[in-house]
Amino acid sequence: IKNQKEDKYALLICGSNERRFIYDLSAIYQVLLRRGFPDKNIIILDKEGTEEFLYHSDGIATEDNVKNVFQHLSEKVDSLDTLVVHIDDHGSFQNYPTRFGVYELHYVTLAKGNITKNELGLYLSRIKPKIGIVTVDTCYAEGMLGELPEEYIGIAGTKEDRIGLSSERDSFGGYFYISWCEKENITIREAFEKAKKRHTYSAEGRVEPVIKCKEGLEDTKVP
Repeated sequence: IKNQKEDKYALLICGSNERRFIYDLSAIYQVLLRRGFPDKNIIILDKEGTEEFLYHSDGIATEDNVKNVFQHLSEKVDSLDTLVVHIDDHGSFQNYPTRFGVYELHYVTLAKGNITKNELGLYLSRIKPKIGIVTVDTCYAEGMLGELPEEYIGIAGTKEDRIGLSSERDSFGGYFYISWCEKENITIREAFEKAKKRHTYSAEGRVEPVIKCKEGLEDTKVP
């Protein structure tokens, strides 16, 4: 139930049990706790639905569970709240011929099924937070932000036509969130730039992270 208080919510999604992804979820979860996100407001869907490392699990990352959690958030999050959504896993896309040309449908693999850019955009369009941050750290990550509502700030670990690169304890998404705790009043843009310098593959130019948002939103202070 929406309560008209300044609450903080987060949803972390990963359909793989690769250690690099599990480490990311653990690190991001700890950052959110330090930033004042209540544990009960951090929802984590992963490969197994069981506790891993330093985070709890609220279920398996299936299409139905993802849809249901977004529906739950649409009933809780109001215009005073903050919502963070992070998606970690393997991304891809399929090309569909249309009379207007080829349509690229980007998606991220879940533990069961996929979530497409269209589904992500639809789910988010039903949630109207004061601050909305969506991070995607997958191959072709920018493509998943193709239907992002304009009031949200989107962060992609790589461009829509390039694979993503990460290793355990060395991911763009992980460094982006870790930066939140390293400077008082840090902005989204500052955290983004710090992550680019620290993530090995970004610093080497092998991947190119992207910010997608309305002009000026990137200077929002992190929640």
